[in-house]
Amino acid sequence: MDVGTAELVVGILDLLAADTSVSISTTGRLVTAYALGIAFGAPIISALTQRFGRRAVLRAALAAFLVGNLVAVVATSFEMLLLARVLTGALHGLIAGVATGIAASLVAPERRGQAISLVVGGITVATVVGVPAGTLIGQALGWQAAIIALGTLALVGTLRLVPPVPSQAGGVLGAQTRAAFALT
Repeated sequence: MDVGTAELVVGILDLLAADTSVSISTTGRLVTAYALGIAFGAPIISALTQRFGRRAVLRAALAAFLVGNLVAVVATSFEMLLLARVLTGALHGLIAGVATGIAASLVAPERRGQAISLVVGGITVATVVGVPAGTLIGQALGWQAAIIALGTLALVGTLRLVPPVPSQAGGVLGAQTRAAFALT
Protein backbone atom coordinates (compact mmCIF):
# COMPACT_ATOMS: atom_id res chain seq x y z
CA MET A 1 0.00 0.00 0.00
CA ASP A 2 1.15 3.54 -0.37
CA VAL A 3 2.23 5.22 2.81
CA GLY A 4 -0.89 7.35 3.24
CA THR A 5 -3.24 4.46 2.69
CA ALA A 6 -1.42 1.66 4.49
CA GLU A 7 -2.23 3.09 7.87
CA LEU A 8 -5.95 2.54 7.39
CA VAL A 9 -6.66 -0.96 6.12
CA VAL A 10 -10.21 -0.68 7.39
CA GLY A 11 -11.70 -1.18 3.92
CA ILE A 12 -10.19 -4.64 3.66
CA LEU A 13 -10.34 -5.82 7.29
CA ASP A 14 -13.10 -8.28 6.43
CA LEU A 15 -10.97 -9.78 3.66
CA LEU A 16 -7.95 -10.03 5.97
CA ALA A 17 -10.07 -11.61 8.70
CA ALA A 18 -11.40 -14.24 6.32
CA ASP A 19 -7.92 -15.11 5.00
CA THR A 20 -6.28 -15.25 8.42
CA SER A 21 -9.17 -17.04 10.16
CA VAL A 22 -9.43 -14.47 12.94
CA SER A 23 -12.26 -12.14 13.87
CA ILE A 24 -12.60 -8.69 12.35
CA SER A 25 -11.97 -7.17 15.78
CA THR A 26 -8.73 -9.15 16.10
CA THR A 27 -7.78 -8.10 12.58
CA GLY A 28 -8.24 -4.51 13.74
CA ARG A 29 -5.03 -5.00 15.73
CA LEU A 30 -3.23 -4.62 12.43
CA VAL A 31 -4.10 -0.92 12.50
CA THR A 32 -2.80 -0.64 16.07
CA ALA A 33 0.41 -2.52 15.18
CA TYR A 34 1.01 -0.10 12.33
CA ALA A 35 0.51 2.91 14.60
CA LEU A 36 2.90 1.46 17.17
CA GLY A 37 5.48 1.00 14.42
CA ILE A 38 5.14 4.68 13.53
CA ALA A 39 5.29 5.85 17.15
CA PHE A 40 8.20 3.74 18.36
CA GLY A 41 10.03 2.32 15.34
CA ALA A 42 10.18 5.42 13.15
CA PRO A 43 12.25 7.55 15.56
CA ILE A 44 14.76 4.74 15.97
CA ILE A 45 15.11 4.09 12.24
CA SER A 46 15.28 7.83 11.57
CA ALA A 47 18.16 8.22 14.01
CA LEU A 48 19.99 5.23 12.55
CA THR A 49 19.71 6.51 8.97
CA GLN A 50 20.52 10.16 9.68
CA ARG A 51 24.03 10.00 8.21
CA PHE A 52 22.84 8.79 4.81
CA GLY A 53 21.61 10.92 1.91
CA ARG A 54 17.93 11.71 2.19
CA ARG A 55 16.97 10.66 -1.33
CA ALA A 56 18.76 7.34 -0.89
CA VAL A 57 17.04 6.82 2.46
CA LEU A 58 13.66 7.65 0.94
CA ARG A 59 14.17 5.20 -1.90
CA ALA A 60 15.48 2.46 0.38
CA ALA A 61 12.67 3.03 2.87
CA LEU A 62 10.03 2.81 0.14
CA ALA A 63 11.62 -0.36 -1.22
CA ALA A 64 11.73 -1.83 2.30
CA PHE A 65 8.13 -0.69 2.79
CA LEU A 66 7.13 -2.64 -0.32
CA VAL A 67 9.09 -5.68 0.91
CA GLY A 68 7.36 -5.40 4.29
CA ASN A 69 4.04 -5.41 2.47
CA LEU A 70 5.16 -8.44 0.46
CA VAL A 71 5.91 -10.16 3.76
CA ALA A 72 2.36 -9.32 4.82
CA VAL A 73 1.03 -10.83 1.61
CA VAL A 74 2.89 -14.12 2.06
CA ALA A 75 2.47 -14.26 5.85
CA THR A 76 1.67 -17.77 6.99
CA SER A 77 0.26 -16.65 10.33
CA PHE A 78 -1.57 -13.70 11.80
CA GLU A 79 1.44 -13.02 14.02
CA MET A 80 3.72 -12.73 10.98
CA LEU A 81 1.23 -10.33 9.40
CA LEU A 82 1.15 -8.31 12.63
CA LEU A 83 4.96 -8.09 12.65
CA ALA A 84 4.96 -6.95 9.01
CA ARG A 85 2.53 -4.19 9.98
CA VAL A 86 4.82 -2.99 12.79
CA LEU A 87 7.74 -2.90 10.33
CA THR A 88 5.80 -1.07 7.63
CA GLY A 89 4.48 1.39 10.22
CA ALA A 90 8.04 2.19 11.31
CA LEU A 91 9.00 2.71 7.68
CA HIS A 92 5.94 4.91 7.13
CA GLY A 93 7.15 7.25 9.86
CA LEU A 94 10.63 7.34 8.35
CA ILE A 95 9.26 8.01 4.87
CA ALA A 96 7.02 10.85 6.07
CA GLY A 97 9.87 12.49 7.95
CA VAL A 98 12.36 12.15 5.13
CA ALA A 99 9.84 13.33 2.53
CA THR A 100 9.14 16.40 4.64
CA GLY A 101 12.85 17.15 4.93
CA ILE A 102 13.40 16.67 1.21
CA ALA A 103 10.49 18.94 0.35
CA ALA A 104 11.84 21.66 2.65
CA SER A 105 15.34 21.37 1.18
CA LEU A 106 14.15 21.77 -2.41
CA VAL A 107 12.70 25.25 -1.98
CA ALA A 108 13.82 28.66 -0.80
CA PRO A 109 13.63 29.16 2.98
CA GLU A 110 10.56 31.38 2.72
CA ARG A 111 8.65 28.59 0.90
CA ARG A 112 9.51 25.71 3.25
CA GLY A 113 6.17 25.89 5.04
CA GLN A 114 4.34 25.46 1.74
CA ALA A 115 6.57 22.55 0.75
CA ILE A 116 5.98 20.78 4.05
CA SER A 117 2.24 21.38 3.79
CA LEU A 118 2.27 19.72 0.37
CA VAL A 119 3.79 16.58 1.86
CA VAL A 120 1.30 16.51 4.72
CA GLY A 121 -1.53 17.31 2.32
CA GLY A 122 -0.33 14.54 0.03
CA ILE A 123 -0.61 12.03 2.85
CA THR A 124 -4.15 13.24 3.48
CA VAL A 125 -5.05 12.95 -0.20
CA ALA A 126 -3.50 9.48 -0.29
CA THR A 127 -5.81 8.51 2.55
CA VAL A 128 -8.91 10.04 0.97
CA VAL A 129 -8.22 8.56 -2.48
CA GLY A 130 -6.18 5.51 -1.53
CA VAL A 131 -8.47 3.93 1.03
CA PRO A 132 -11.40 3.67 -1.40
CA ALA A 133 -9.06 2.67 -4.24
CA GLY A 134 -7.43 0.04 -2.05
CA THR A 135 -10.83 -1.23 -0.99
CA LEU A 136 -11.98 -1.51 -4.61
CA ILE A 137 -8.79 -3.27 -5.67
CA GLY A 138 -8.95 -5.51 -2.61
CA GLN A 139 -12.54 -6.51 -3.23
CA ALA A 140 -11.96 -7.08 -6.94
CA LEU A 141 -8.54 -8.77 -6.87
CA GLY A 142 -7.89 -9.62 -3.22
CA TRP A 143 -6.28 -7.69 -0.39
CA GLN A 144 -2.85 -8.84 -1.53
CA ALA A 145 -3.26 -7.05 -4.86
CA ALA A 146 -4.29 -3.85 -3.09
CA ILE A 147 -1.19 -3.91 -0.92
CA ILE A 148 1.22 -4.59 -3.79
CA ALA A 149 -0.38 -2.25 -6.34
CA LEU A 150 -0.42 0.83 -4.14
CA GLY A 151 3.06 0.20 -2.69
CA THR A 152 4.54 -0.26 -6.13
CA LEU A 153 2.90 2.93 -7.34
CA ALA A 154 4.44 4.90 -4.44
CA LEU A 155 7.92 3.46 -5.08
CA VAL A 156 7.86 4.03 -8.84
CA GLY A 157 6.57 7.58 -8.40
CA THR A 158 9.36 8.38 -5.97
CA LEU A 159 12.06 6.86 -8.15
CA ARG A 160 10.89 8.92 -11.11
CA LEU A 161 9.91 12.21 -9.49
CA VAL A 162 12.15 12.98 -6.51
CA PRO A 163 15.17 15.01 -7.66
CA PRO A 164 18.60 14.94 -6.04
CA VAL A 165 18.59 16.88 -2.79
CA PRO A 166 21.32 18.84 -1.06
CA SER A 167 23.21 16.96 1.64
CA GLN A 168 22.35 17.75 5.18
CA ALA A 169 24.85 17.12 7.91
CA GLY A 170 23.40 14.51 10.21
CA GLY A 171 23.90 14.85 13.91
CA VAL A 172 25.33 12.27 16.24
CA LEU A 173 22.78 9.79 17.54
CA GLY A 174 23.33 10.81 21.16
CA ALA A 175 22.85 14.50 20.36
CA GLN A 176 19.69 13.75 18.42
CA THR A 177 18.32 11.63 21.25
CA ARG A 178 19.00 14.37 23.81
CA ALA A 179 17.32 16.92 21.55
CA ALA A 180 14.33 14.68 20.92
CA PHE A 181 13.78 14.05 24.61
CA ALA A 182 15.09 17.45 25.78
CA LEU A 183 17.75 15.77 27.88
CA THR A 184 20.65 17.83 29.11
